[in-house]
Amino acid sequence: NHIVNFGAVYMFDFYKAVMSFVAKKRKLPVRTYTFFDGKGYSNYLSWRHVSILPQLLKMWWILRKFTRRISRLLQDAGNTSIKRLIENDPYLHSLWKTPALSFIANNGIEKFHRVYGDPICGITLYCKSENLNAFTYLGVFFPLASTAWEMDLSDTLAMLTKGLEEHILLDEVVRVTGNDKIGFSIETKEQIFSAKNVVFAAPLPHLKNVDSSLPQPHSYSAVYVLNVVGTLQKMFTGKEVVIFDQKAHDIYILWKQIDDSYTVYSKRADPPLGKYF
Repeated sequence: NHIVNFGAVYMFDFYKAVMSFVAKKRKLPVRTYTFFDGKGYSNYLSWRHVSILPQLLKMWWILRKFTRRISRLLQDAGNTSIKRLIENDPYLHSLWKTPALSFIANNGIEKFHRVYGDPICGITLYCKSENLNAFTYLGVFFPLASTAWEMDLSDTLAMLTKGLEEHILLDEVVRVTGNDKIGFSIETKEQIFSAKNVVFAAPLPHLKNVDSSLPQPHSYSAVYVLNVVGTLQKMFTGKEVVIFDQKAHDIYILWKQIDDSYTVYSKRADPPLGKYF
């Protein structure tokens, strides 16, 4: 069903194009995100880490500028590639070329990063902060600067394909050859197509036999998503979203759904759920 989202979970008010194809569910105020470090809980506004407040305020100020630039970029993205738009914006391009750890050190937000930044990068991108640039790093903190909403994808497919149903072919791609300079040849089980551009939307391991020339990502992690029905251990009850320290836990997050089940993102296919339920 579409009640529980297993992939993209939330969106922001400046996602104007996406808003046309999804519905809003719950608002996710910044206090929704709870961090568990093994000793206790905190969130962005917690007194437990009041010493981080100056760094939090600095990060919020940076994010306001970044979010305004991204919002402007997305308005033009329908006609121009994201790559070109970033290159044409000196501020965004500078962030793209700056390693995340350098950005953190240059702005003196090391403690904010240690308590909140690293766990958020883990659950949002499933990779370590040292593998990111500053542009991508800032992108995981949009909830600090913009209203976030859970998405309802129930009618998304019907809206995306409205009027195009007769032009959609269901087939299995066997092999893709070529490139964007000479064009592509797409071989399916039924026939062969030619195209100027090809969009791949599938897990990378499933594509290695389809197109061996696909570039490998700089950082790649396998993530397992489980939908669990059960009663949480007492220490985790009463929290909508619990983000875990990946150094001490096999799961990244517990996310309560509107049907009272829980979405669990895990490093393993068989995480020790008994520790949490």
